[in-house]
Amino acid sequence: STEEQIKQSILDISYDFDKPIWDNISEECKDLISQMIVEESQRITPKKALHHPWFKKFLFKKKKMLGADSSHIEKIENFKDSNHLKKAILTFLSAKASDEDIKEEIELFNNYDTNNDGYITKKELKKGMTKLHNFTNDDIEKFMESMDTDKNGAINFNEFISATLNNKISTDYSRIVKAFEFFDLDNDGQIDKKELQEALTGKSFEMIDMQIFEGVIDECDKDRD
Repeated sequence: STEEQIKQSILDISYDFDKPIWDNISEECKDLISQMIVEESQRITPKKALHHPWFKKFLFKKKKMLGADSSHIEKIENFKDSNHLKKAILTFLSAKASDEDIKEEIELFNNYDTNNDGYITKKELKKGMTKLHNFTNDDIEKFMESMDTDKNGAINFNEFISATLNNKISTDYSRIVKAFEFFDLDNDGQIDKKELQEALTGKSFEMIDMQIFEGVIDECDKDRD
């Protein structure tokens, strides 16, 4: 059989890189194979093989990829510790961002949303996050509570994008100015409690949880005016 022929070719050290199947294989990979399929006395050791250019190139790519995948974890942690107003501003910025601006965040959301229903459940969040970090159930609960701003038990698209928004958007001065102008309804250069209430909910003052808005004012209004 073909498998037996391959085994015998390896034992006989009989191979070449002339066939079309090798056309897209890198020279580094071919060199490593050449050092592995030789007489035992000449064979590269496992330790040296791991330091071969092909392995270094592969491991670097993998490390870089994992770094990109896990970088959003830090953003989620920062979002968890942010005050209410900052979360509101991030929500505004994410809502105004184009799909091109947040294409990486969209891909991340789709990776977590394994059943493609438009929501990330606690189970899906735990499954995705524990692949990258050793988070406890308590950690996952805190992340859920932080991102699930409408408290419906799942993280929707807008909530996730707000928490993982890339720095290019979240630190863009012109975008932040527009966000401030959105909250500053009377254009007086200040944001008061009523403006926050109207901008964030659009509901009447009596229907708003006073504790939420008192918390925002306590966090942001340092001079108590």
